[in-house]
Amino acid sequence: MGPALAAACNCTLLDDPTLLSFAGERWLLTHGDALCLSDTDYLEFRAMVRSPQWRTDFWQTAS
Repeated sequence: MGPALAAACNCTLLDDPTLLSFAGERWLLTHGDALCLSDTDYLEFRAMVRSPQWRTDFWQTAS
């Protein structure tokens, strides 16, 4: 989800990871795929598709 969709849905984007304090406890919110440390091929793919340049190139090609 990007900023435009978040605004249209009245949502707040959170950083990954995000540390919250709630009900006297601290909560760490993170996308679970970042914890797949033994799947090095996936981690390489994840880093690639999250890079700003790759996203720009992808969306220019897709449109």
